[in-house]
Amino acid sequence: MSSAADRGWGSGWPNAQTDKIVTVVCGANGLRLPVRTEIGPLVAALVHDLERARGAPFRPDWSWGFANRAIRGTSTPSNHSWGLAIDLDAPDNAMQGPPPPGRNTMPRSAGKIAARYGFRWGGAYTSRPDPMHFEYIGTPADAEGLAPVLDGQENEEMLRKGDDGPDVKTLQRNLNAFHRGDPKLKVDGGFGHLTESSTAAAKRKLGLGRGGRTASVEFQLRLIQVLGQRHVREVAKRLRSRDVSEEDIDRAVDEALGDLRIE
Repeated sequence: MSSAADRGWGSGWPNAQTDKIVTVVCGANGLRLPVRTEIGPLVAALVHDLERARGAPFRPDWSWGFANRAIRGTSTPSNHSWGLAIDLDAPDNAMQGPPPPGRNTMPRSAGKIAARYGFRWGGAYTSRPDPMHFEYIGTPADAEGLAPVLDGQENEEMLRKGDDGPDVKTLQRNLNAFHRGDPKLKVDGGFGHLTESSTAAAKRKLGLGRGGRTASVEFQLRLIQVLGQRHVREVAKRLRSRDVSEEDIDRAVDEALGDLRIE
């Protein structure tokens, strides 16, 4: 199989493109998975469908994405160094030796679900199954072509009026931050009329169609990106007002990006 660089993703380890990595908040437990911007909506949809199929959420402390490293024991860049791979519930789904397979908590349909969003599932490897591992095997154009399709679907990945729970609370907090609290939503986890109107207004401002009233994974990711950009600009502005050197500002901005968490 061709490498990520051959498919148009640029450089990986050791010269990883950290400026193209975003943290996707997804899943019932609010996993925070750093991945390439282009596949953010696909990762969120993948995690959602896997959790639904297996009937249990993944653990945030056992799941991760981007890592600027080589494949263990080699000098070959890992797909994690492009932000194109994620590991889910790693301790329960560790890389295995030759068959018969070991512990695996992924649903039987994991391979099919992964393929739906352009991923390959490590649990299907014939020599050393790696059930925790999911890697995107398409091109940037493939990813960007599928994301708008997800945004336009009336499917389970969307949040819509009548939904409730922690994902809606996260959306409400991010909408409040995006609109700078005007008008301010009550963060109650219920997707009602006011959340619907706030979502539509945010989508219009972001140029996402005509401002539809559902919150797709693509829209939620874009919202987080904008808030992250604001955060970085505010850090740089504060430092410039204190006559801090540009070198120190660049360092502080890098730290702000690394520490950014949107609740």
